[in-house]
Amino acid sequence: MGLRSSFRRIADTTVSRGEQSFTLTSPQNAPRYNFLVGSNFSNVTFTVSLTDPNGNAMPVPEPAREMRVIYCPTRAGEYKLTVTPSTQDHFAHASLDCRATAGRACGANASFEGSERGASKRSDSGA
Repeated sequence: MGLRSSFRRIADTTVSRGEQSFTLTSPQNAPRYNFLVGSNFSNVTFTVSLTDPNGNAMPVPEPAREMRVIYCPTRAGEYKLTVTPSTQDHFAHASLDCRATAGRACGANASFEGSERGASKRSDSGA
């Protein structure tokens, strides 16, 4: 199975400004969700919050210019994701899920990556 067939685009790459909030509706044991976010502006960092269907905070990355937020929806319901940039500069974000993980345990409920180069973060506005 190639990389192309392993991932499904949830939300196309979008350019935004300011705080963005998303409601992610997931069935139980759905594929691993990946939210990607980044900016070409070197002075921008992102802070993210993610809550599970019960409103409990989930692990998220430390603020960074580029990041990828991953979570495995082990329980059905609405997950809330908020991205807050440190400036009003434009930034890009996109969402993918990994079909290869559907119905399988995929580790921790949420995990993350951040870096100085290469942004990633998952968001879905129900589109």
